[in-house]
Amino acid sequence: MSDEEEDGRSGAFGQYIGSDEDVLPSSGEDDGSSDNGESSFESQEEKQEAELKKSIAALPFESLLKARGKLSRASQTSGKIGSLREGVDQEVEISRRSDLREQAIQRKRKAHELGQRSDKHAPTEVSSRKPVGRRREVVETAKVQRRDPRFSSLTSGPLNKDLFNKSYGFVNDLMSQEITTLRSTLSSLKAKERTQAGPKARSEYALQIRQERERVEMALRRAESKAAERERRTREEMVDKEQKQKNKERVKAGLQPFYLKKSEKKELLLKQKFEQLSGGPKESAESSSSAKRKLRKAMEKRRKKNAAKERKTLPFTDARASGPSRSAAAPQPKRLKTSS
Repeated sequence: MSDEEEDGRSGAFGQYIGSDEDVLPSSGEDDGSSDNGESSFESQEEKQEAELKKSIAALPFESLLKARGKLSRASQTSGKIGSLREGVDQEVEISRRSDLREQAIQRKRKAHELGQRSDKHAPTEVSSRKPVGRRREVVETAKVQRRDPRFSSLTSGPLNKDLFNKSYGFVNDLMSQEITTLRSTLSSLKAKERTQAGPKARSEYALQIRQERERVEMALRRAESKAAERERRTREEMVDKEQKQKNKERVKAGLQPFYLKKSEKKELLLKQKFEQLSGGPKESAESSSSAKRKLRKAMEKRRKKNAAKERKTLPFTDARASGPSRSAAAPQPKRLKTSS
């Protein structure tokens, strides 16, 4: 670059700087004018505040209290208005929810009424909003009822108890055989428990023996209770049959039929039970001995049951007071060891 071009550029730059200095005002003058405006505004505010303080100081104390009360009431009313607005909003929300709930209930009621008919032969009303299916039930069919023909009165007819007992009498024999088998099994398990599973035994084999013995005892108790209930029903049927036969004979003789009371029927059943246990007059010596043993057990059981009932009815008694106490018994003399 030549020296003449550089001199021309430097002269132009100096000319531009000089023109700026001539056009733009100085910064010192601007700062002074802004400071004067701010100070005049602050002085006016201070004058207004001083005049307000003078006017408040000149007011009486009573007027100041009234003004304070008005301000407090205005703040309270504004708070009340806010609370009232909140309460109104809550009421509006509650009413809106209740309306929606009522509308839903009405829709359900209308749908239910639409599904019902005034008569079973009346046409079915279907909502127009739902498309009707192509396959629909025109004629109502009867409901399919499944029944077991073994217990149906249409196929079997009235129950003949005599024929039933004769046809299924072998079941009683099987149950008696089962009771005999269970008794023999229980006796063998008790013997095994005495020898191999004593009270202090804690082995797995001993626990298995005890569990098996408990299971057999429960099965035997269940079978014996079923057999006793079957015998009780048989005795009751026999008493009813005898009483019916007697009434037939009375009617043939021209007399009125006689019906037993519950207490009389109970006495007859008890009498028949003890006759069956005693074996009757036509039994042999061996069967009579076993029957007597059964009768003795039944009498002992009945005696204990009646004694327990009487003990409960006695006032101011205890179950332990039934038998003789150890303190009331006569003291036993001690035996003295004699030297040989």
